[in-house]
Amino acid sequence: MLKLKGPSNVSQMVYAPEGRHLITIGGSSTAATVWNIQDGKIVQKIYTLPFRGRKYPAIRLHFLFSNELVILHRYCGYEFPFWKWPVVRNDTPTLLALPNYCLASRTVQNQQKILMISGSEIFLWDATHREFQRIESGFQGLNVVPSVNFDGTLLIFQIVNRQTTLLTNSLGISSLSEPTQILHSINLGVEITNSVFHPSRNDLVLGYEKGFSIYDANTGKPIVEKIEIETNLCGVEYTPDGRYLITASVDGTIRIFKTETYTEAYRLDFEIGDLTCLAVSHDSLTFAVAAKKQMIVVADLDA
Repeated sequence: MLKLKGPSNVSQMVYAPEGRHLITIGGSSTAATVWNIQDGKIVQKIYTLPFRGRKYPAIRLHFLFSNELVILHRYCGYEFPFWKWPVVRNDTPTLLALPNYCLASRTVQNQQKILMISGSEIFLWDATHREFQRIESGFQGLNVVPSVNFDGTLLIFQIVNRQTTLLTNSLGISSLSEPTQILHSINLGVEITNSVFHPSRNDLVLGYEKGFSIYDANTGKPIVEKIEIETNLCGVEYTPDGRYLITASVDGTIRIFKTETYTEAYRLDFEIGDLTCLAVSHDSLTFAVAAKKQMIVVADLDA
């Protein structure tokens, strides 16, 4: 276990593809912080691009297998910056034109694509072919918990009431090729705050206040009706090998579930206070959690 003394209110972390570095963003910082997780030292800060003369805090991180790091801030506008990894001092990113503002984004499980949501439009960035696929969904306000399954065929998003533009508690599952046709609708009666697909199956985890449920995205039927947790979730992630589901709660509790049966294998508490986010390494061997009190813990995932 390694403890990193760092910035407060880390909102997102990602592991670099080579597994030796952890990149974090959060709070009012206009930079992404790069950590060496072998010695716990900060090795670099990568600053967000200025927009109209000002720099804004980063809000989303993405890593692609093509060794490109994407750092978004709320006012990126139409330019989508891609940094070659590792980022060399004074390097400038490649800027790609996005047809609209990006309100929410999610890396597709295979890491080759990024799903972006903006109003009623869906954009899928294909890193292999270096192009955007634009999909008109026919819905409005698709900016909450977007996610795509492992092979990029199924899309999940939160459904919005067209008359009032208020969020409902319903989630729609559709084909990415035909997002206007909802295959299944799920209403748990609570606001969904997290969604993540299994890396090789269509198991879909939906997190909400003090619990989560697991659905089969192919059928829309529940696999596990509800697993209750004492406090709110701040992170839910599968390990890339698909063997474990890891949850982090704001009270500091980390739970590890075996995905064969979704039974809890064990739980941890590093006693670092309220947690804010969770990340899992690409080799499924370690995970990291961040706390509000300027602390990050990198720990081994026990077999």
